[in-house]
Amino acid sequence: MHPVLAECTRSWAALHPGWDVILWSDPTGLSSVGSSMRSRVDAGPEYAALLARACHLSQRSNIWRYLITSLYGGVYADTDVEPLRPVDDLVSWGRAAFAARRSLPDGLPAVYECAFYGAELGHPWVEQLAADLHTRDPAVPLSMGVDYFTQVTAEHPGVTILPRDLALFQPPDDWEAAKLKGEVPALCDAARLPPAGAYVKHHWSSNWFPPSFQQLPRS
Repeated sequence: MHPVLAECTRSWAALHPGWDVILWSDPTGLSSVGSSMRSRVDAGPEYAALLARACHLSQRSNIWRYLITSLYGGVYADTDVEPLRPVDDLVSWGRAAFAARRSLPDGLPAVYECAFYGAELGHPWVEQLAADLHTRDPAVPLSMGVDYFTQVTAEHPGVTILPRDLALFQPPDDWEAAKLKGEVPALCDAARLPPAGAYVKHHWSSNWFPPSFQQLPRS
């Protein structure tokens, strides 16, 4: 794991000492069993077929996140999402489900981020995220990412959408230039304080850690 991703993961555990913080792993990109140090999830034949056809590890991650949150509930975060403070109150204020909105210029359609979200066990939103995966082709890049997540989220008005200053998802102005530059981000510290009250900051690892988007071998 890249050091920045590892540090983000450690920060989640450090900020949430009373939580079960689980790092799910599918390191080979070939298994239909997702695992962590504490749990194993067998995807079953339907989801195993989707996983087998996934174009890259990021797509497999999309499938796994929806399946795991439908089975367990809880808060999900990608490894490039840096926690800035505990998120306990996001779930203790009676919110059944929450999602983050990408920071975009005013007037553009809303985009909801599948890199950080949470829901109670059995919430119909996460149930649908898992159940409707069969309507998408996993061999097509991005088909199960933010566009799919946004579409399903828009069908559930009960999901709390966090204000953009509480979940920092500011994409690069020029994606291609950012990928060519490949600059590894610095995590937040006293010299790079985020807006007061922000819970998380996304570091867009697709621009500087390409293995997640490399083509997977086909059996």
